[in-house]
Amino acid sequence: MLRYRLPFTIVSAAIVVSGSFVLIPQSHAATKSIVSISIVVNNGAGAQSKWTLRCQPVAGTHPNRKKACTQLLKAGIKSMAPTPSDTMCTEIYGGPETATVSGSWGKKKIRATFSRINGCEISRWEKISLLLR
Repeated sequence: MLRYRLPFTIVSAAIVVSGSFVLIPQSHAATKSIVSISIVVNNGAGAQSKWTLRCQPVAGTHPNRKKACTQLLKAGIKSMAPTPSDTMCTEIYGGPETATVSGSWGKKKIRATFSRINGCEISRWEKISLLLR
């Protein structure tokens, strides 16, 4: 009996049909994006920017889609979590900008707000800064 070994990175799914199987390349295995979000950024002076972004595959209206997705996926879904209320933050004001990110990350619905009102919020903003520019 001959056995063939295929590296797991080449194959992302196998479908059994009538006793045989079809290999589906990773790029075609999932058509739904892992991240699908809307971003609204207010500059604090009345101007507002709105974009959409999808990651894996990369799509949307965001002007820097690929880099924003790379940074966002590296930061992970935890980047959408608010700063815990009992966290001590430096009283450094980073500016009047605010942002709202809403949509889905995998099967989870997300809605996160961002600002630059103190050191903790500035840190959150910087972790996903490419998304908010």
